[in-house]
Amino acid sequence: MKAVQSCNGDFIAKYKTFHRYVAAFARDNRDLSLAFNTLMSEIVGTNTEGERVTKEIWKRYRLFLEGMLEDGKREGTVPAEVDSQVCAHVIMATQAGMLVEWFVNGESFDVPAL
Repeated sequence: MKAVQSCNGDFIAKYKTFHRYVAAFARDNRDLSLAFNTLMSEIVGTNTEGERVTKEIWKRYRLFLEGMLEDGKREGTVPAEVDSQVCAHVIMATQAGMLVEWFVNGESFDVPAL
């Protein structure tokens, strides 16, 4: 989040910064990223403190993305009719899926370059 907040530019520039950071973090911290994705999948629905904490981490990122989208609407780079909440969910789901695909297929494509 700090990398995006320090980025000068519009929504597009900030989103690119966000995506590059997420992808680079996953690349540089592969085991941690895999463990978090696995934990998240296993823990959802358990009604435990671990589930609450995991969901809260995920929620913070989703709300951050929603805020970025709302900023983009105000500056005119995101269409006003875009539902920021739904779009943030879709972005997060897409990124999570891309990272799993990347982990499964090794180096067959370069996620940070996307």
